Amino acid sequence: VDGSTLEVKKWALPTVNGRPRRINVADDQTVWFAEFDSGKLAHFDPKTEKFQTWSIQPAELNQPNTQVNMTSPLSMAVDGKVWSQNNGFAGIHRIDLKTGKWETWEPFKASPQGHNIYDVVADSKNNAYFTDIGREHVGRIDAKTGEITMFATPTKDSGPRRGMMDDQDRLWFGEYRANAIAMFDTKSTEFKEWKLPLGWSNPYDVTVDKNGHAW
Repeated sequence: VDGSTLEVKKWALPTVNGRPRRINVADDQTVWFAEFDSGKLAHFDPKTEKFQTWSIQPAELNQPNTQVNMTSPLSMAVDGKVWSQNNGFAGIHRIDLKTGKWETWEPFKASPQGHNIYDVVADSKNNAYFTDIGREHVGRIDAKTGEITMFATPTKDSGPRRGMMDDQDRLWFGEYRANAIAMFDTKSTEFKEWKLPLGWSNPYDVTVDKNGHAW
């Protein structure tokens, strides 16, 4: 939708019944999303009006339970790589756009009970942060070493869900079962939580505006 003229344009999605989820607009104004049911990442260039897709590799990772919901291309200029998550088996993927090589992490493979990954968000250095909606964790994957570090929210069983990274590398997210929103400072590794005034609000997502207001 053109905000000035209100002109509406439509494009057919690259995969029939791909079921895209969250849309992210990168710094170069290209559009990124994951196809919920096809196990693909997708890219749309508004200038050329063309799509490009990448299927999860190796192919055996694209199982019936695969759910690639979220992408994080916002810091891809750092190293040419894009992050995504896989709700089907609590995994994190990263693709090198130049080589097409995929990497996969399974943070909870050794103790999968109760854990699942909802969102993945990159910081300014393209390190990945992910939310464990099944429990109360925020995880970090170092972009250079691949090392995983886990951090527990102050409230147990908070159910971290969707979020965003602000320009100070602070991760904001909803605490679905704690009736709160939270901020994780990736530099100090400290959390802050704010309870909602109404009970059972089940905060789903958080975004912060330029004035420092969290919505």
